[in-house]
Amino acid sequence: MKKISRVLLAVAVFVLSSAQSVSAHTIASHFTDIQKDSLDYMYKQHVIDGYPDGTFRPLDNINRAELVKLLMSGANIAPDLTLRNCFWDVGIADWYVGWVCTAKEKGWIEGYPDGSFKPDNPVNKAEAAKIINGVLNVQVFDKVAHSFSDVPVKAWFFQYVNNLADLYYVDWNKSFLPAASINRGDVAEIVFRDILAKKLYEPLAAQGSFEQQTPPVKISEAESLALTARDFFRSIKMIEAMTFDQLTAAQDAVDAAYAQAKVQYTTFSSQELEDWNYKVMMEDGKYTYGVLDFYPPGREIPMVWRYSYDSYAILKFETASKKLVAYDFFTRDVDRPSLVPNIVSVKNDVVEVALGTQWPDPASLTKNGDRISFTLRDFR
Repeated sequence: MKKISRVLLAVAVFVLSSAQSVSAHTIASHFTDIQKDSLDYMYKQHVIDGYPDGTFRPLDNINRAELVKLLMSGANIAPDLTLRNCFWDVGIADWYVGWVCTAKEKGWIEGYPDGSFKPDNPVNKAEAAKIINGVLNVQVFDKVAHSFSDVPVKAWFFQYVNNLADLYYVDWNKSFLPAASINRGDVAEIVFRDILAKKLYEPLAAQGSFEQQTPPVKISEAESLALTARDFFRSIKMIEAMTFDQLTAAQDAVDAAYAQAKVQYTTFSSQELEDWNYKVMMEDGKYTYGVLDFYPPGREIPMVWRYSYDSYAILKFETASKKLVAYDFFTRDVDRPSLVPNIVSVKNDVVEVALGTQWPDPASLTKNGDRISFTLRDFR
């Protein structure tokens, strides 16, 4: 297994922690007190919130309730709004009741011996590390790659802190300062690194870039990590430039290929040919959903087959205005021809996609491959 060099690793972590330097014009800056692509992306995806004056205040301490909400939002975990009475100091009218009670039910938080949660209290780094491990489902490592001078092996938070360091969700320094309060900027950076790692997991794992083949990934093992942050924002820029007309043109191309197949492959049954009747767009009420590739493969063969990397955007448009209002995306590595993903169903912004199979024999192709579900969130 190839290992990342220390020099390249330093560059990689610098790129991650200084995402605003990746591309100055990738995403229009939202916050007035900090310009950082990762923050603007997460704001548009409803992961983070700012203040009414347009600031983010990255150096402000984050309290316990805010931490839970930010982590769950980053992991796209919705709160159970029916849960109540999980702690005596978390009232049923408090904005965070659903977030906190869901986190307690999942076992991510425990509270204090007196039955309180102390939602307004700041969080020190040791406490935050434990909650982050739980909500983000952080991978546990038996061997410690990095150690901090102020995180002794017998400390209750040792494993939580070193899991984050091994994943490079936090940068390794000689000291961790476990008793210091964690701030909004620190937590946002961890959440973004988690999003980045999981978004780019499949193609990098396919290259053998990771020691483990189960997410969450050890992003420090990717030799191309310094480039992945740049590619992430390049992807966002390309997706946000996509249009409704591109989607309809893609469906027209698929329909034309299907019509051609019915004429050309006369030996196949109607049911076998139906497997080629792909849908890359589907309407649901006033919205139209679709799937488009956004890295042109460059090596195409007839019909709707693709070689090499497949990168697809899951899109949501307002049908009447043709305005893009939400998206998600994924990338996969293929070493043989494959069909484009087929939209199976759409309901309440949950889009289910079946991946095209990767067999070269047309008779074995089916549009009902492995399924992936995406829950889309509207832009602000």
